[in-house]
Amino acid sequence: MDTTTLRRPRTAPFVLVLVGAVIGALAGWLGPIAARITVDQAARAGLREETADSVLGPVVELAAIPTELAVPLLGFAGLIGGVFLAVSRAAEAPRVEVADGHVEHRQRHVPEVRVERAEVTAVFRDGNELVLLTRGALHARLDVRTLPPARVREALTHHGWPLCDADPFEADFRPWADGQAGFTEAENDLLRYRFSVRKDSAVCREADAGLTGAGLVARTRKRRLEARRVGDVARIRSGSGDLATSAGEGARGTDR
Repeated sequence: MDTTTLRRPRTAPFVLVLVGAVIGALAGWLGPIAARITVDQAARAGLREETADSVLGPVVELAAIPTELAVPLLGFAGLIGGVFLAVSRAAEAPRVEVADGHVEHRQRHVPEVRVERAEVTAVFRDGNELVLLTRGALHARLDVRTLPPARVREALTHHGWPLCDADPFEADFRPWADGQAGFTEAENDLLRYRFSVRKDSAVCREADAGLTGAGLVARTRKRRLEARRVGDVARIRSGSGDLATSAGEGARGTDR
Protein backbone atom coordinates (compact mmCIF):
# COMPACT_ATOMS: atom_id res chain seq x y z
CA MET A 1 0.00 0.00 0.00
CA ASP A 2 1.28 3.46 -0.96
CA THR A 3 1.54 5.40 2.30
CA THR A 4 3.19 8.74 3.10
CA THR A 5 4.44 9.20 6.66
CA LEU A 6 4.70 12.76 7.97
CA ARG A 7 6.98 13.57 10.91
CA ARG A 8 8.57 16.71 12.29
CA PRO A 9 11.71 17.78 10.35
CA ARG A 10 14.86 15.88 11.32
CA THR A 11 16.70 19.16 11.83
CA ALA A 12 14.27 20.41 14.51
CA PRO A 13 16.04 18.73 17.50
CA PHE A 14 19.44 20.06 16.41
CA VAL A 15 18.03 23.57 16.10
CA LEU A 16 16.65 23.41 19.66
CA VAL A 17 19.98 22.17 21.02
CA LEU A 18 21.89 24.89 19.15
CA VAL A 19 19.52 27.62 20.31
CA GLY A 20 19.86 26.44 23.91
CA ALA A 21 23.66 26.52 23.70
CA VAL A 22 23.67 29.98 22.13
CA ILE A 23 21.30 31.40 24.74
CA GLY A 24 23.41 29.89 27.52
CA ALA A 25 26.62 31.32 26.06
CA LEU A 26 25.05 34.77 25.70
CA ALA A 27 23.85 34.59 29.30
CA GLY A 28 27.39 33.63 30.36
CA TRP A 29 28.80 36.62 28.53
CA LEU A 30 26.21 39.25 29.44
CA GLY A 31 25.30 37.98 32.92
CA PRO A 32 28.58 38.81 34.71
CA ILE A 33 28.78 42.17 32.93
CA ALA A 34 25.27 43.13 34.05
CA ALA A 35 26.01 41.87 37.57
CA ARG A 36 29.18 43.99 37.80
CA ILE A 37 27.29 47.07 36.65
CA THR A 38 24.62 46.43 39.29
CA VAL A 39 27.22 46.02 42.06
CA ASP A 40 29.05 49.21 40.96
CA GLN A 41 25.79 51.16 40.97
CA ALA A 42 25.01 49.87 44.47
CA ALA A 43 28.46 50.95 45.67
CA ARG A 44 28.05 54.43 44.17
CA ALA A 45 24.66 54.72 45.87
CA GLY A 46 26.43 54.26 49.20
CA LEU A 47 25.33 50.69 49.88
CA ARG A 48 27.80 49.13 52.28
CA GLU A 49 29.58 45.95 51.21
CA GLU A 50 28.00 43.89 53.99
CA THR A 51 24.53 45.10 53.04
CA ALA A 52 25.21 44.50 49.34
CA ASP A 53 26.25 40.92 50.09
CA SER A 54 23.01 40.23 51.95
CA VAL A 55 20.72 42.04 49.50
CA LEU A 56 22.49 41.27 46.24
CA GLY A 57 24.11 37.97 47.22
CA PRO A 58 23.60 36.01 43.95
CA VAL A 59 24.39 39.11 41.89
CA VAL A 60 27.64 39.68 43.75
CA GLU A 61 28.61 36.05 43.23
CA LEU A 62 27.82 36.25 39.52
CA ALA A 63 29.86 39.44 39.20
CA ALA A 64 32.86 37.62 40.67
CA ILE A 65 32.81 34.90 37.98
CA PRO A 66 35.26 35.58 35.13
CA THR A 67 33.57 35.91 31.75
CA GLU A 68 35.88 33.29 30.22
CA LEU A 69 34.54 30.81 32.77
CA ALA A 70 30.87 31.89 32.75
CA VAL A 71 30.49 31.56 28.97
CA PRO A 72 31.39 27.83 28.73
CA LEU A 73 29.56 26.97 31.98
CA LEU A 74 26.25 28.58 31.03
CA GLY A 75 26.72 27.56 27.41
CA PHE A 76 26.92 23.94 28.54
CA ALA A 77 23.88 24.41 30.79
CA GLY A 78 21.98 25.83 27.81
CA LEU A 79 23.11 22.86 25.72
CA ILE A 80 21.73 20.42 28.29
CA GLY A 81 18.49 22.39 28.44
CA GLY A 82 18.24 22.28 24.66
CA VAL A 83 18.74 18.51 24.65
CA PHE A 84 16.04 18.06 27.28
CA LEU A 85 13.64 20.29 25.33
CA ALA A 86 14.39 18.48 22.06
CA VAL A 87 13.73 15.08 23.62
CA SER A 88 10.46 16.19 25.22
CA ARG A 89 9.27 17.87 22.02
CA ALA A 90 10.16 14.79 19.97
CA ALA A 91 8.07 12.62 22.28
CA GLU A 92 5.07 14.95 21.94
CA ALA A 93 5.35 15.46 18.17
CA PRO A 94 2.50 14.04 16.05
CA ARG A 95 3.01 11.42 13.36
CA VAL A 96 0.57 11.25 10.47
CA GLU A 97 0.25 8.50 7.87
CA VAL A 98 -1.61 9.39 4.69
CA ALA A 99 -2.88 6.74 2.25
CA ASP A 100 -5.43 6.73 -0.56
CA GLY A 101 -8.05 5.16 1.69
CA HIS A 102 -7.31 6.56 5.15
CA VAL A 103 -5.37 8.93 7.41
CA GLU A 104 -3.89 7.82 10.74
CA HIS A 105 -2.78 10.25 13.46
CA ARG A 106 -0.60 9.20 16.39
CA GLN A 107 0.57 11.39 19.23
CA ARG A 108 1.67 10.79 22.80
CA HIS A 109 -1.10 11.11 25.41
CA VAL A 110 -3.70 11.39 22.63
CA PRO A 111 -5.88 8.50 21.42
CA GLU A 112 -4.94 7.25 17.97
CA VAL A 113 -7.24 8.52 15.23
CA ARG A 114 -7.98 6.76 11.94
CA VAL A 115 -10.20 8.46 9.37
CA GLU A 116 -11.46 6.66 6.28
CA ARG A 117 -11.35 8.55 2.99
CA ALA A 118 -14.94 7.56 2.15
CA GLU A 119 -16.16 9.48 5.20
CA VAL A 120 -14.47 12.79 4.28
CA THR A 121 -15.78 15.41 1.86
CA ALA A 122 -13.39 18.30 2.62
CA VAL A 123 -9.97 18.79 4.25
CA PHE A 124 -8.25 22.05 5.15
CA ARG A 125 -5.58 23.34 7.49
CA ASP A 126 -6.72 25.65 10.27
CA GLY A 127 -3.69 26.99 12.10
CA ASN A 128 -2.06 24.06 13.89
CA GLU A 129 -4.83 21.62 13.01
CA LEU A 130 -5.89 19.60 10.01
CA VAL A 131 -9.69 19.66 9.88
CA LEU A 132 -11.70 16.93 8.14
CA LEU A 133 -15.38 17.45 7.35
CA THR A 134 -18.17 15.07 6.43
CA ARG A 135 -20.78 16.93 4.38
CA GLY A 136 -20.28 20.02 6.51
CA ALA A 137 -20.14 18.27 9.89
CA LEU A 138 -16.85 18.12 11.80
CA HIS A 139 -15.31 14.67 11.49
CA ALA A 140 -11.90 15.19 13.11
CA ARG A 141 -9.30 17.75 14.11
CA LEU A 142 -5.69 16.51 13.89
CA ASP A 143 -2.74 18.27 15.51
CA VAL A 144 -0.14 18.95 12.78
CA ARG A 145 1.67 21.90 14.37
CA THR A 146 5.17 20.47 13.90
CA LEU A 147 4.57 19.15 10.39
CA PRO A 148 5.66 21.33 7.44
CA PRO A 149 2.56 22.71 5.66
CA ALA A 150 4.05 22.01 2.24
CA ARG A 151 4.64 18.34 3.11
CA VAL A 152 1.10 17.95 4.47
CA ARG A 153 -0.36 19.53 1.34
CA GLU A 154 1.80 17.40 -0.93
CA ALA A 155 0.82 14.16 0.81
CA LEU A 156 -2.91 14.90 0.78
CA THR A 157 -2.83 15.96 -2.87
CA HIS A 158 -0.77 12.93 -3.88
CA HIS A 159 -3.28 10.56 -2.29
CA GLY A 160 -6.32 12.30 -3.76
CA TRP A 161 -7.86 13.85 -0.63
CA PRO A 162 -10.27 16.79 -1.21
CA LEU A 163 -7.94 19.52 0.02
CA CYS A 164 -9.38 23.05 0.25
CA ASP A 165 -7.74 26.46 0.55
CA ALA A 166 -9.82 27.23 3.64
CA ASP A 167 -12.96 26.16 5.46
CA PRO A 168 -15.65 25.91 2.75
CA PHE A 169 -18.19 27.03 5.39
CA GLU A 170 -16.14 30.01 6.60
CA ALA A 171 -18.96 32.46 5.91
CA ASP A 172 -21.44 30.49 8.04
CA PHE A 173 -19.63 30.94 11.36
CA ARG A 174 -21.03 33.51 13.79
CA PRO A 175 -19.56 34.76 17.09
CA TRP A 176 -21.21 33.07 20.06
CA ALA A 177 -22.06 34.64 23.41
CA ASP A 178 -23.32 32.77 26.45
CA GLY A 179 -27.10 32.57 26.37
CA GLN A 180 -27.25 33.95 22.85
CA ALA A 181 -30.61 33.84 21.11
CA GLY A 182 -30.90 31.34 18.31
CA PHE A 183 -29.55 28.44 20.37
CA THR A 184 -31.48 26.22 22.71
CA GLU A 185 -30.51 25.89 26.36
CA ALA A 186 -28.94 22.50 25.65
CA GLU A 187 -26.97 23.91 22.72
CA ASN A 188 -25.73 26.82 24.83
CA ASP A 189 -24.61 24.33 27.48
CA LEU A 190 -22.59 22.42 24.86
CA LEU A 191 -21.04 25.61 23.47
CA ARG A 192 -20.26 26.90 26.96
CA TYR A 193 -18.46 23.65 27.78
CA ARG A 194 -16.57 23.72 24.47
CA PHE A 195 -15.35 27.24 25.22
CA SER A 196 -14.29 26.34 28.76
CA VAL A 197 -12.06 23.45 27.57
CA ARG A 198 -10.66 25.19 24.48
CA LYS A 199 -7.07 24.95 25.73
CA ASP A 200 -7.21 21.17 26.28
CA SER A 201 -7.10 19.50 22.85
CA ALA A 202 -8.06 16.05 24.15
CA VAL A 203 -11.16 17.33 25.99
CA CYS A 204 -11.97 19.57 23.02
CA ARG A 205 -12.35 16.48 20.86
CA GLU A 206 -14.98 15.13 23.24
CA ALA A 207 -16.77 18.49 23.28
CA ASP A 208 -16.68 18.63 19.47
CA ALA A 209 -18.24 15.17 19.32
CA GLY A 210 -21.13 16.40 21.46
CA LEU A 211 -21.59 19.43 19.22
CA THR A 212 -21.55 17.25 16.11
CA GLY A 213 -24.36 15.18 17.59
CA ALA A 214 -26.33 18.41 18.05
CA GLY A 215 -25.68 19.54 14.48
CA LEU A 216 -23.20 22.27 15.44
CA VAL A 217 -19.56 23.06 14.66
CA ALA A 218 -17.49 25.40 16.84
CA ARG A 219 -14.02 26.92 16.72
CA THR A 220 -11.99 29.49 18.66
CA ARG A 221 -10.99 32.79 17.09
CA LYS A 222 -9.22 35.57 18.99
CA ARG A 223 -10.30 34.16 22.37
CA ARG A 224 -13.90 33.98 21.23
CA LEU A 225 -16.01 31.03 20.24
CA GLU A 226 -17.62 30.95 16.83
CA ALA A 227 -20.33 28.46 15.86
CA ARG A 228 -22.37 27.39 12.87
CA ARG A 229 -25.15 24.93 12.23
CA VAL A 230 -24.67 21.98 9.95
CA GLY A 231 -28.25 21.43 8.83
CA ASP A 232 -28.90 25.07 7.86
CA VAL A 233 -26.14 25.30 5.29
CA ALA A 234 -27.61 25.16 1.80
CA ARG A 235 -24.40 23.89 0.26
CA ILE A 236 -24.58 20.58 2.14
CA ARG A 237 -25.92 17.86 -0.07
CA SER A 238 -28.32 15.31 1.28
CA GLY A 239 -26.44 12.45 -0.37
CA SER A 240 -22.76 11.67 -0.59
CA GLY A 241 -21.87 14.66 -2.79
CA ASP A 242 -18.33 15.95 -2.72
CA LEU A 243 -17.85 19.29 -0.97
CA ALA A 244 -14.60 19.87 -2.78
CA THR A 245 -16.60 20.92 -5.83
CA SER A 246 -18.99 23.19 -3.90
CA ALA A 247 -16.03 24.78 -2.11
CA GLY A 248 -14.95 26.53 -5.27
CA GLU A 249 -12.48 24.05 -6.69
CA GLY A 250 -10.90 23.85 -3.20
CA ALA A 251 -9.21 20.56 -3.88
CA ARG A 252 -6.48 22.50 -5.61
CA GLY A 253 -5.94 24.54 -2.48
CA THR A 254 -2.89 25.08 -0.36
CA ASP A 255 -2.27 25.05 3.39
CA ARG A 256 -2.14 28.35 5.15
